[in-house]
Amino acid sequence: MNISVVIPVYNKEIFVIRCLQSVLLQKTKPREIIIVNDGSTDNSLNVINDFFIKTNTDIEIIILDIENGGVSNARNMGAKKSKSDYIAFLDADDEWSQDYLFEMTQLIQKYPNAGVFSCNHMINRKGSDIFTAISYMDEGFSGPVDYFYSAQKQSIINSSKVIVNKNIFFSVNGFPKGVRYGEDLHTWIKLALVSEVIFTNQALVTINQFPDESRNSRSDVVLYPLIVVSSYEYKNNKELKKYLLTLFKRGYLFRIKEGNIKSAFKTLTHSFKISPIHVFLYIPCLFIPASLMRIAYNISKKGR
Repeated sequence: MNISVVIPVYNKEIFVIRCLQSVLLQKTKPREIIIVNDGSTDNSLNVINDFFIKTNTDIEIIILDIENGGVSNARNMGAKKSKSDYIAFLDADDEWSQDYLFEMTQLIQKYPNAGVFSCNHMINRKGSDIFTAISYMDEGFSGPVDYFYSAQKQSIINSSKVIVNKNIFFSVNGFPKGVRYGEDLHTWIKLALVSEVIFTNQALVTINQFPDESRNSRSDVVLYPLIVVSSYEYKNNKELKKYLLTLFKRGYLFRIKEGNIKSAFKTLTHSFKISPIHVFLYIPCLFIPASLMRIAYNISKKGR
């Protein structure tokens, strides 16, 4: 199959073997698996090498060991190294069901002119609570979606359940380098502006939500799409504008919930250019106690 799998790895020694096994167990095999060790300081690289020494597979395995340059750089490097027309991204702590590549291949064959393919997913929260992510779509839905409309309601694309046309991916310059928070959302926006997005409402990927040290380093960072919002063509795109406001609301209220008023205020000021009146209405939330915001946030987060 003409699909390359790109897996960036940074300090995932506990999770990475299950991730790799889920790719090797695919009913439809990829052309190659490209693992980019992004300067891990734990035992990830040794764990990966030992795994493939003991594992027989006909799939070409490429392991790149690079200095830490961030996940965008790692993904871009893996994508550039790939030999296929399509690239499937997968984070090292997530897993695919055995049917993932088979079902996604069916979509690619049915919609050959599209550039982005994705699916619904399961959520494994702290290893004890596994459930299917909420969806407003019919259970058997598969086909084109308005990404900006749909992403206001549910997760349409993320970095473990997306397959992209390589040429289209690089036409938007891949993932922005040096960005710590929201680099993936920026890329999905750019792709959706130039390409049709195909989605199947089958839960074919498990997203593992565990404590992550990389999240702590982003606690004071504004979501990247809100920083570069003026680069998007949102003024004449109603759904894109509404989606950007949704990103503002989620990021802003999350920061307040965390008690990070400074970052919440930064998010607020960056977002005024989208819709000053709408954003202004959220100013009073700065004065809501974080404890109350945490309760409200957890209720809204259920099933997402």
